[in-house]
Amino acid sequence: MKLKDIKKVAVVGAGIMGTGITQNFAQAGFQVSLHDVNEKSLENALLLVKANLETFVENNIITRKQAKDTLPRIKTTTDLAEAVGNAYFITEAIFEVMDVKKDIFRKLEELCPSDAILASDSSTLPISEIAKATKRPERVILTHYLNPPHVMPVVEVVKGDKTSDETINITREMMIKIGKTPAVLAKTIPGYLVNSFNSAILGTAVELMEDGVSSKEEIDALFKYALGPRLSVLGPFEILDSFGLDLVRTAARGMVSMGVKRWEPLLNSVTIKELVDAGNFGLKTGKGYYDYTEKPHEEIMNVINERLFAKFIDVLRERLLKN
Repeated sequence: MKLKDIKKVAVVGAGIMGTGITQNFAQAGFQVSLHDVNEKSLENALLLVKANLETFVENNIITRKQAKDTLPRIKTTTDLAEAVGNAYFITEAIFEVMDVKKDIFRKLEELCPSDAILASDSSTLPISEIAKATKRPERVILTHYLNPPHVMPVVEVVKGDKTSDETINITREMMIKIGKTPAVLAKTIPGYLVNSFNSAILGTAVELMEDGVSSKEEIDALFKYALGPRLSVLGPFEILDSFGLDLVRTAARGMVSMGVKRWEPLLNSVTIKELVDAGNFGLKTGKGYYDYTEKPHEEIMNVINERLFAKFIDVLRERLLKN
């Protein structure tokens, strides 16, 4: 099977995630069958999609015609067999409970085409365990959308122990088709990528607040007006390159010597050591985790600064106009 062969998809679960996922597929031109056991939930889902589309039109993200063409592609039903009977890409977006997910995957396997891909939107549960509920684990994969799924552009794609290459490739192509950037994990870890970062960041924030280091308001302000915007312009490895890997390593050595264990991964990093030993410190030397030799240093910095300015323009207007 190839992506071009998939004309109809199904989404199981009409909550916030399932509704947004449905919108993604419908906007991309797919016929979508949205299933839920609750008729009211299905009615609310259609109202939400309609409101989301109107917001997109008002912000010039899609045209009025694109919005008008999207809604008729969505069919709702409380009949699971009707929803998935001839769907070749099915996304489960129901309760985050393993037994419930396994039960629905058993039902899906009985009702959908034999070569359909079964995807779960789980944010924490291991996809390999979910796949054990089926007799075709090679067709099972995880597609973890971020909330709100109709807005956030990245989807984590995680293979199970027995997921086939064909399933991975089609799923990756599908995510690109619906306008997403697939972040494909080479191996499964608990919580996957997003929640691994979330737990580290949020856990540290709570710990620092409870230790009396700073208030919740000050920590939130730091993220909203410093760390957050920068992390939306540069990824972690780009930030390391911009800091200078030699300085990062020196700082990590000093912090670890003071007993700050959070810095140990940076000090013990094999890749940072190799790059520093080779004289590749990042932006300032032209090479680090990335190669920057194709453009002048000043040009790269100007692009970064322009993107940061765009993130802060509303804040700057608000504060400077007060003076």
